[in-house]
Amino acid sequence: MKKLVYIASGMLLGIALALPLGSAFADQIKSVVGTKITGQYTVKVNGKQLADPAIVAEGKSYAPVRSLVGAVGTGEIIVDNNEKTIDITVESDSTTGTTPVQDESNPYIGLTKAKLLSTKEMFEVSQLQRIDKKIKEYEDMLANPPSWLDIENTKKTIAELEEQRVEYEEKLVLVNEAIAALEK
Repeated sequence: MKKLVYIASGMLLGIALALPLGSAFADQIKSVVGTKITGQYTVKVNGKQLADPAIVAEGKSYAPVRSLVGAVGTGEIIVDNNEKTIDITVESDSTTGTTPVQDESNPYIGLTKAKLLSTKEMFEVSQLQRIDKKIKEYEDMLANPPSWLDIENTKKTIAELEEQRVEYEEKLVLVNEAIAALEK
């Protein structure tokens, strides 16, 4: 008898939770998944064709964000999986509405000083400090490895982190050069 009460109450609770929340949640989520794609189109920005095509589904066009931002100028795309947002910042000249001139050897030349300082802080604080912290953690584990530690994979991870560190240091040099060019 007790078992039957548990089963019945579990089923009732499951139905009560699934019906109102499920339908409300489904109404909030609108996705391309499961919809009929009615066309695939070439996208041109200022006469230049993007490498990635756009699609049309249910009368709405979906264009490739990274390609678009790259085509309209310098920009930054931050994807936040926790908040389910894509934050796009495109740099342009506020007086003419055009994108700033870029130097092929330094992609940071032409950005505003505020953007350069923000990028520099992101590289120094967010990236390099995070990488240094991770490298130290892995090196500490290697110094006194627990029995479950895969030493070869840990060494490989450290090497990958060190490569990332070098890449960010190189980018930081370019940002500092762009800042110095603005101050001249």
